Amino acid sequence: IMTLNSFQIENDNVEIAVEVPEVNGLEDKVLEARINLAIQKRIDEANEGIQERAEEYKEAYFATGGTEEGYKPIQAEVGYEVKYINDKYMSFLVYQFESLASAYTDFTYYNFDLEENREVTLEDLFGETYLEIINKEMNDQIEIMKQNPENMFFEVDMGFKSIREDQSFYINEDGQVVICFDKYEIAPGYMGSIEIIIKE
Repeated sequence: IMTLNSFQIENDNVEIAVEVPEVNGLEDKVLEARINLAIQKRIDEANEGIQERAEEYKEAYFATGGTEEGYKPIQAEVGYEVKYINDKYMSFLVYQFESLASAYTDFTYYNFDLEENREVTLEDLFGETYLEIINKEMNDQIEIMKQNPENMFFEVDMGFKSIREDQSFYINEDGQVVICFDKYEIAPGYMGSIEIIIKE
């Protein structure tokens, strides 16, 4: 995984720093092309979304009495981070950060089995009982985290019940699976994005 291109998008509404990754060297060139197309599509969507939100923010700012002197363009960054790579697996993410009033973040995760030349799933990694294994570990770790009074998770109907079939995850540098939840998904916003390592 390497940086294909880096560039800036600047106008009256935004200042976006963009770093575009590219996957190279896979034996399956069809898979390689599919991954790179998916990455480029995600980067394009992120840039378009940032600019749309920046325009909406500008309109709202001036509609509520904001001044030219006080207006500042939205600062944003779109890039990638390699989480794990060896002869067997490749795991990385594309991220999007924005400096809106309540900082906006978004992560898209990519996990591939390089030997099988395909996307790797949680079932591949944990077997047919992956839901049972992961949900038990999730519940155990959430209970441990709740022992810290600063940590809070949603309860009852809004609380964690089970991971989704398309649950976001990545493989960390120690080869462990990390289950990822968006801000507000299983906990209040101040907890941010939640990541829980599955230690089984």
